[in-house]
Amino acid sequence: PPPRCSDPGATTLLRTIVGQQVSVAAARSMWAKLENAFGSPPNLAAVLDASDDDLRLAGLSRQKAGYARSLAGLVLSGDLDLAALPADDEEAVALLTRIKGIG
Repeated sequence: PPPRCSDPGATTLLRTIVGQQVSVAAARSMWAKLENAFGSPPNLAAVLDASDDDLRLAGLSRQKAGYARSLAGLVLSGDLDLAALPADDEEAVALLTRIKGIG
């Protein structure tokens, strides 16, 4: 199959978290609910501030909600600058896999 390319950034990482360990159809459904609740692309500040119930209604399990909040917090605080990832693939992977839910 042809390679899949995604735009760089937090939205792609969030979509990766949503799609982990579920079917493609389930991931699409969850993503649609998340966008419906938090915008398209999802507003990271709103995701960070959302309650467990709000995120559950948006299709996320408790674990995925925690991962989504972790990503949102790191990006919004500036602790994770996705525009400044190392050019070296191994260094970038090492940095990204420290994020809960990535890797």
